[in-house]
Amino acid sequence: MARSCVECATPPTPGHTRCDQHLREHRTKSRRRRDRARPGRFPATERARLLELLAAGCPFIRACTQVGVTASRVHALARLDVRWSRRLDDALMTGRDPDLPHGTGYGYKLGCRCPECRRAKYIERGPRKRAHFPRRATPAPSPGPAERRSGTDVQTLTRMWTEGARAEVIADALGVSKSTVYRQAQQAGLPPRDLPRKPMRGTGPGGQGQAGDALLTALWQQGVHPEEIGRQLGGIHAMTVRHHAERLGLRTPGPPRRKRGKLESG
Repeated sequence: MARSCVECATPPTPGHTRCDQHLREHRTKSRRRRDRARPGRFPATERARLLELLAAGCPFIRACTQVGVTASRVHALARLDVRWSRRLDDALMTGRDPDLPHGTGYGYKLGCRCPECRRAKYIERGPRKRAHFPRRATPAPSPGPAERRSGTDVQTLTRMWTEGARAEVIADALGVSKSTVYRQAQQAGLPPRDLPRKPMRGTGPGGQGQAGDALLTALWQQGVHPEEIGRQLGGIHAMTVRHHAERLGLRTPGPPRRKRGKLESG
């Protein structure tokens, strides 16, 4: 069922509840009602008293306070009543301080509300604009792992992975981290590789590489403590020695563990 005017059966004006004719009548009635209520809010006696104070040189804000009316009420009436606006401007021009720089924004700042100072203030301030808050643009969805990888990167990864290059070498070639290389290889469906682990590095009596692995194996089988093995391998931490021993398959029985200053069998 189509909407209709609240006072008749004709379609209403878009955005309103009345048709064009009843909308104009409603606005006229509302304007007359406000006009009848306006003298009660700012009666003629208060207007005359305000004009006397302004013509005598009393500042505008102080005069409004003495009369008991707000400045917004005075200016609102001036926007609706042309005769009152002229009388108000005449009183302000008559009682303004001649020592102030009229016609400037500084004079308005010092308290003068004559037409010249008000006009200069409005020119300096400029027209008021409604605050505009632009809508935040919705960020585009971030590409997934498959979209971030180009065809060249996938080909390079596949070739180097098949050739047996280590993950850190592939990472340097692609400009990514080593963990990213393993993840992309898994996403690309590349088979896992069983590469020999890097030999333990050391600069002690046993040297490094295979010689260091041989020295660690011999000392481990003799039951030497990992701290001593680390010192002989060039200052390696005991935990690193244990981890590398596990990689070499030296799991049991192992050298004794040191706990609270005592040696306990591992």
